[in-house]
Amino acid sequence: MDRILQYEHKILKRHTLLIMILLFYVFYAYFDQRELEIPFLGIVIFIIITTSRFILMKISYGYQLVIYKVANIVYMTFYAYYIQDDRFLVQGISLLLFFTNFIEFIIIMEPEAPSEKVSLFWMGAFPLMISSLLTLIGSFLNIETIIYWGILWVMLYFILNIVVYYVYEQKKICLNLNSEIQKNKIENESLEIEKIKYKKLHHVLLTQKQEIEKKNIELNRVSSEMYTQSELLRYISSVLDIDELIGLVADSIIGAIGVDTCMLYVFDEGTNEKFYKVNTVIEYDFLESFKSDVESGVYNRFYDKGKPYMDSNVDVHEYPFIQHREVGSLIIVPLVKSDDVYGLLIAEHHTKDMFDHNSMNFFKSIISQINIAINNANLYSKMEEIASRDGLTGLYNREHIQSIIIEAIEHLEEDEVLSLALLDIDWFKKINDTYGHLFGDEVIKAVSNIIQRIALEQGGHAGRYGGEEFLVVLPKKPLHEAEIIISALHEEIKALEIMYKETTIVKVDISIGLSALPTVAKNVESLLHRADNAMYYSKNHGRGKLIIDHDRLLDTL
Repeated sequence: MDRILQYEHKILKRHTLLIMILLFYVFYAYFDQRELEIPFLGIVIFIIITTSRFILMKISYGYQLVIYKVANIVYMTFYAYYIQDDRFLVQGISLLLFFTNFIEFIIIMEPEAPSEKVSLFWMGAFPLMISSLLTLIGSFLNIETIIYWGILWVMLYFILNIVVYYVYEQKKICLNLNSEIQKNKIENESLEIEKIKYKKLHHVLLTQKQEIEKKNIELNRVSSEMYTQSELLRYISSVLDIDELIGLVADSIIGAIGVDTCMLYVFDEGTNEKFYKVNTVIEYDFLESFKSDVESGVYNRFYDKGKPYMDSNVDVHEYPFIQHREVGSLIIVPLVKSDDVYGLLIAEHHTKDMFDHNSMNFFKSIISQINIAINNANLYSKMEEIASRDGLTGLYNREHIQSIIIEAIEHLEEDEVLSLALLDIDWFKKINDTYGHLFGDEVIKAVSNIIQRIALEQGGHAGRYGGEEFLVVLPKKPLHEAEIIISALHEEIKALEIMYKETTIVKVDISIGLSALPTVAKNVESLLHRADNAMYYSKNHGRGKLIIDHDRLLDTL
């Protein structure tokens, strides 16, 4: 179609030029009062043809090739009619226009098949046949005017049809456009539905993503807690010192959960010792205030209930023990064994809603492990105690009392003195021979009870050194103070009455040697040796005496 429009554009240029020439000719003949050699009606029809061709070109022939063909047949019929005119000028112009139009029509159509070539030949011959028929009829009937007006009405009818067709095509375009708009509207509605569906799907996926992230956070938290529990279990199974144990627990809880502060209080019933631990990221040391709060009963309401307590929206005014720190979440878990509360675990965080039921379960599991660890520590302590004690008297055995002496000496500060007394029951072999070994054991236990009680009262230690020999260690006691203590012990033993078979009262006495470091002795070996010498000096000089070691005693011996 673009090729047709290009040729039509060239044809219109020639027709426009020809119209201008013809109009000039008409005006010239009119003003010169000459007779027109070209019929005026023919000029009008030619102008109409040119105008119609212009209109058809503007509307691109309605994009229909058949309109182009029909229009050209009409044009060539008009040209062929005037070829048979008697006037030479009219014949020449008509002949030129006919063949020019016919040749260009063939060039534009580009026939290839024989049928197309025959069709184009008849399309060119048909106007000549029609025009010849009209001329023949006109020569007999002399109806030239009728023919002229007939052609004019045909042309007008043709132009009217073109206009109607153009309007129809525009309407068709509008309908197609409305159809496209409706189609696009339906597609848009469909897309909107899809958009809503995908939006809902996106919301579902986003919710699922958030749930997965939440589950992932929960999984990481549980994994961290499980790792902490496994690490705690691994470490506390090998930790047998309670103070070290609660320090490890506090460190692990801060590392695993990220709390600001973890505090632990443990009362060891086996040793009657109290252990306190405060681990915090806050730059403030409140260990002493924690001890004071526990001792003053501030935590009693949690201690007495024996049940875990959690507050995720803390009002610090409700808790007198919260000072010098910001706390938003709080957990307090009692340490319970056999329904008896023996301690507290306290965790704090500065943000609110930090703890939930999972956190509480974590702390409960930690408490279970602490119970196991403390029980292990107590068992180990008891085993150590059994291993360090004499089976008959309950006093420290020889090896352990010697280690106590060494440790006590190491902890002596400058100008401090450690006194040591070595005691031996007088005539013990005679007691065994007279009353038997079982009664001899009763004598040893009765004497050891007095020695143990007085040693503990004075902050000292007592041990069984041999068969009927005993040691009393008095750290930070100079000789003159130790002499008073041991003398009182001696008097109490001398006053002891032991009943034999509810009929005989047996009394005992002891020989005692008392030395001190560094006043007299200079080391552990020397201290034991000099106390032993002082005790044997008592044995050799009448027994039942307390001998105080001094520099000249060795010379005497």
